[in-house]
Amino acid sequence: MAVYADVILPLALNQSFTYGIPLVWQEGLSEGHRVLVQFGQRKLYAGIVLRVHDTPPGYDVKEILDVEDDIPIVTPIQLHYWKWLSEYYMCSMGEVMNAALPAAFKMQSETKISINPELEFEESDLKDNEFQVFNLLRELKEMKITDLTKKLGWKNPMPVIRRMYAEGYIDLDEAVKSTVKSKVEKKVRWPEGYNESMTQDAFDSLSNAKVQKELLLTYFKMSLGSEPWVREKELLEEAKATKAPLKALIEKGWLEIAEFKVEEEQIDASLDKPTLTPAQAKAAKDLETGWMESNTSLLHGVTSSGKTEIYIHFIHQQIELGRQSLFTVPEIALTAQMVRRLQSHFESKAAVYHSKMSDRERLELWERMLDPERKPMVVLGARSSVFLPFENLGLVIVDEEHESSYKQYDPAPRYHGRDAAIVLSHLHKGKSLLGSATPSLESYYNAKEGKYGFAFLGERYSGVRLPIVEAVDIKKDTIQKQMHGHLSHRLYEEMRMQLKEDKKVILFQNRRGFAPVVICQSCGHSEQCVNCDITLTYHKGSHQLRCHYCGYSIAPPQRCKSCGSFELKMQGFGTEKIEEDLQILFPNASIARMDLDATRKKNAFQKLVDRFERGEIDILIGTQMVAKGLDFDDVGLVGVLSADSMLNYPDFRAHERAYQLMSQVAGRAGRREERGLVLIQSYRPDHRIIQQVTTYSFEEMFREQLADRKQYHYPPYYRVIHVEMRHPKVEVVSAAADFLAQRLHGIFGERVLGPEFAPIARVRGQYQKRIILKLEQGLPLPKVKDALLTESKRLQFHKDHRKVRVYFDVDPH
Repeated sequence: MAVYADVILPLALNQSFTYGIPLVWQEGLSEGHRVLVQFGQRKLYAGIVLRVHDTPPGYDVKEILDVEDDIPIVTPIQLHYWKWLSEYYMCSMGEVMNAALPAAFKMQSETKISINPELEFEESDLKDNEFQVFNLLRELKEMKITDLTKKLGWKNPMPVIRRMYAEGYIDLDEAVKSTVKSKVEKKVRWPEGYNESMTQDAFDSLSNAKVQKELLLTYFKMSLGSEPWVREKELLEEAKATKAPLKALIEKGWLEIAEFKVEEEQIDASLDKPTLTPAQAKAAKDLETGWMESNTSLLHGVTSSGKTEIYIHFIHQQIELGRQSLFTVPEIALTAQMVRRLQSHFESKAAVYHSKMSDRERLELWERMLDPERKPMVVLGARSSVFLPFENLGLVIVDEEHESSYKQYDPAPRYHGRDAAIVLSHLHKGKSLLGSATPSLESYYNAKEGKYGFAFLGERYSGVRLPIVEAVDIKKDTIQKQMHGHLSHRLYEEMRMQLKEDKKVILFQNRRGFAPVVICQSCGHSEQCVNCDITLTYHKGSHQLRCHYCGYSIAPPQRCKSCGSFELKMQGFGTEKIEEDLQILFPNASIARMDLDATRKKNAFQKLVDRFERGEIDILIGTQMVAKGLDFDDVGLVGVLSADSMLNYPDFRAHERAYQLMSQVAGRAGRREERGLVLIQSYRPDHRIIQQVTTYSFEEMFREQLADRKQYHYPPYYRVIHVEMRHPKVEVVSAAADFLAQRLHGIFGERVLGPEFAPIARVRGQYQKRIILKLEQGLPLPKVKDALLTESKRLQFHKDHRKVRVYFDVDPH
């Protein structure tokens, strides 16, 4: 019988911790169970059991305080997956656990709790110990669990807190902003069992309560010919009444109230497979052939070629086999159309999972995944959906697999969603399908080398032709003074023609804000962020200079802080500036902006998409958001305002990404009967990448970029690992980086580059230095990582460097 449990704690420590299992739980406890344990003198953590055993650790162990759930919440395959992620991406299993689990599963003594302001309840409903917690929170607003424990003198408050959270009385840390209201609604009805004769008694008793009488009458009108339950909110709005008369009616027994879980909006659904065109059917067959040789296949299909129909075709196949599918997308905010399409095919069999959901919603889906009777068969999600507890995953689809937003940067694990999804599928003995109009060089190379299966869709659905793509020389227009603000003369005239014909226009500028730099004309000074080595961007809407890395902001100065001059000028242009210029150039057009600033509010993005689809917007100006996941009618023209900024970024993937981004945004044009037009503005219209975009020369771009990668030792021929060091003092981080680089040079020789400052040397008050390792394919990666970990530990034990934080980024993007 197992008497010990190795427990993963949500900490950046490269080990699990052994605890004793009290006799009462020794038979039922297994791997994947969530347990409450004490760590150190005072801290309490919810951890996950990695394994149970009967081997004494050789020291006195603390006992598990509580078992949090009846069944394991993490499956054996997930634990195997966590281990792979921690080893491959060089982080702790605790960091993987932190990324994987919804916040409510990670309750700890440092978690802050507060009263849920959205839930109305009677204090008499609370049990005695719940009332004590409620009273303290009412007084102090918010408390750490550890502080509440001290105040109440309890040994273990977790059962009470869990119960109060489950009932919706309190909110936790990350869940503070989530609301029960989004999932639960109140309804009222005429009490069951009351007959019609009692209606007159009710009105007679309310002869002196005019508002209550009107409210009851409104209820009967609304419930006439429909179900007896009426939404409380709609009833009060219709009657123009407050909650007070309703409460009086309930207390008198003339109405009763209850809470109901809000059901998702039902969409007319068909569980029939889509009918594939001959080209799509051939592509599907090629993918299946590829799966016979490899577990992964790549679908290269031009924009609007019907890749989604093929995805849905294979999801249907998996459902027929009784297996689940995971459909990942790079950014969930951009996939509302995809959500509707999946739900229209799979009804309640489909679910959505992403970080924009409230913590309760994520918790509910997690629990649903563990229930064999309620588990969804299809999950649409962002990269974090790879952490869900799938029971029988047969297919993983990675749409837009080339997107850099699949890569997690901070905090650890710094995983790539595409690569992690492929491994997850392999662990489930399933298949992986990667899809893109512009595949990543690595994936396309793997397909060419036979490591992946491959299929190509070269024509748009229903014979719609690809748009004409042209490069426009803005250097020439600038010299000849023919620019209209930031629009070339050609783009301006084409916009006039398209609007005259009631066509829509999309303009792409990959920089938000009004102006990137506010610069002094006398001395050249520009305002810098106090936390980061970056110039502040001016945002006209909020009248602020703002840092896009840490959020620091100030009011724009009236005069130069360096020399006192009043000659301050804005240079460069962001989406706000373009929007303002367009309002002057096209005063009769309806203009909207789609960027992070304009879509911060909940549902703001979807409202913007809906308005554009309904024809309420003539010109849409935006950042990368306009390039992804959108399928609009009547877009006659797409303009790329500044192609050069994409080509000059200091990254070996810059040209590949520029091609992909310009091609993706170009794909928004001409999606139905008429052929669209795309104009790319540049000071270097003859640049190879721009010319390759205009001629749809993906193969040529691939060959040229691949040759560069081979020559300069980059993927797919070499693996890259970044070793990053951070510290608030530049001299401290520099000394540590030099020390570690010298050690690594002694082991890996010329494979080591650096140290050097990161492209932005200081972010959030931390100076960043980087060492780059380029490792040829075939080199044993586990041994390399062991050496890196050993040397980083040596650095941590050095008295001069122990406060420098070391991070690893495997396969950086």
